[in-house]
Amino acid sequence: MPIASRSNILPDEIEVHGLQQRCRSDSFIDNPTRSDHHVFNHHDQITDDANTNANNNNGGDDRSYDNRSINRYRRKAGQIAHDERFDAFILILITVNSAIYGVETFPFFKERPDIISAFDKVDLVILVVFTLELLLNLFYEGKRFVRDGWFIFDFVIVLVSWIAVEVKSLQVIRVFRALRFLTKVELLRNVVVAVFSVVPAIAAITVLLLLIMYIFAVMCTQLFKNFYTEGYTTTDYFGRLDNTLFTLFQIMCMVSPSR
Repeated sequence: MPIASRSNILPDEIEVHGLQQRCRSDSFIDNPTRSDHHVFNHHDQITDDANTNANNNNGGDDRSYDNRSINRYRRKAGQIAHDERFDAFILILITVNSAIYGVETFPFFKERPDIISAFDKVDLVILVVFTLELLLNLFYEGKRFVRDGWFIFDFVIVLVSWIAVEVKSLQVIRVFRALRFLTKVELLRNVVVAVFSVVPAIAAITVLLLLIMYIFAVMCTQLFKNFYTEGYTTTDYFGRLDNTLFTLFQIMCMVSPSR
C-alpha cells in the first residue's frame, strides 16, 4: 500500500515539475527561444533596410553631412557654411552693411572723405566675405545649388554687388544686399513663401473685383451718360466707359470725383 501510494504520487509530482519547467522555458522575458531571436533579428533587418531606402530616396537633399557620399573637403565646407555661429556672423555683417548704407544718406557724410573711404573698405570686405560664403555653399551643394531658389537669390545679389563696385552709377542698388536677411532668417523665408503661395488666390480675387467693376461701369454709363449734356453735372463723369471706370475707382477709394 505505501508502495502503491508512492507510485501514484510520483508521476503527479514529475508532471507538476515538468509543467513548471516547461512554463519557465516558455517564458518570453526570462528565456527567449531561438525563434524569438530570429523574429527580432528579422524585424531589425527590415527596419534598417527601410531606413537605408529612405535615405537613398531622399537623394541627400537633407543637410546631414554624415549621410552624403562626398569627400571630406566638401563635407567640411558644408559644416562651415551651415554652422550656426557662421550664420550669426553673416547676419551681423548684413546688419552692419545695411546700417552703413543708411548712414551714407546723412549730409555730414559727404563732408568727410576719410569716413567715405573707410566705409568703402568695410563694404568691400563684407562683400568678399559674402562671396566666400557663396563659394562654400556652391562647393558643398554642387548641382543642388542651382535647384535652390534661395541660393540663386544670394548669387544674384552678390553678382550685382560686384558689378556695382565697378559701375559707380549702380552703387545705389547695393542696398538690396539687405534682402539677404530673407535667406538667413527662417521666419522671414516662411513669410515670403506664404505670400507667394497665396498669389494665385489674390489674382483670382483681383479678376473678380475687376469683373464686378466693369459690370457697374457699363451700367452707370448707360444710365447716366446724358447727365453732363443735360446739365445735372459740371463734369462728364459717365459720358464714356473709361470716364465711368475712373469715377468708380475714385468712389471706391473714397476720393471726391474730379477732373
